[in-house]
Amino acid sequence: MEKKIERPDRFALTVRSLRWFAAALLAAWTLLIIAVLLLEVQGVRLLTDGLALAAVWLLGVLPLYFGYRRLFDGEQKRVQALDELLQSEVRKGAIMNSSLDCIITMDHHGNITEFNPAAEKAFGYQREDVLGQNLGEVLVPPSLRCLHDEGLKRHLQGGAARFLGSRVETTAMRSDGEEFPIELTVTRIDLQGQPLFTAYIRDRSEALRLEEQILFQST
Repeated sequence: MEKKIERPDRFALTVRSLRWFAAALLAAWTLLIIAVLLLEVQGVRLLTDGLALAAVWLLGVLPLYFGYRRLFDGEQKRVQALDELLQSEVRKGAIMNSSLDCIITMDHHGNITEFNPAAEKAFGYQREDVLGQNLGEVLVPPSLRCLHDEGLKRHLQGGAARFLGSRVETTAMRSDGEEFPIELTVTRIDLQGQPLFTAYIRDRSEALRLEEQILFQST
């Protein structure tokens, strides 16, 4: 599972900030030149000219400087937030990729939005092949699809969901149509808008085979 996440470009941030500051200086000096021209036309004395020019320059530069600092601080906060988001995505990706259990996420329509490497191995699908596909049609055996669809619909309409947060044993279906026993836990993720549902799945085929072998050897 790979996600392309662009790291904030601090060089671009610095360039944009310098452009803002250059624009501020240009505006300030423009005001200064206009003031000089006006004072020369009116023939004001040198001391008065200097004080007036200083006042005009300060009035022009200080608001622009504080505006620049506000923009720069805002850009820094945005870059920091993007960095934190990037680190969070990297950590989540590492957990998803290293998990021995299948981790599959679906949206409120029942479409798959996440499919980790363990799920690829257990079900025989590549992640890019199942993203956006309906989970019930791809991973649930035909005999259980109606129960799956009705349960999701009932839950979204406000009904109780007995399967949420509980560990249950049921059956899933591989890409070749083979049905196999699983241990399933489903959690709901509430975000802005509609919820997501994450399924943690453990293939019990090998465990059941070992249990049968032990039982057979003990008899």
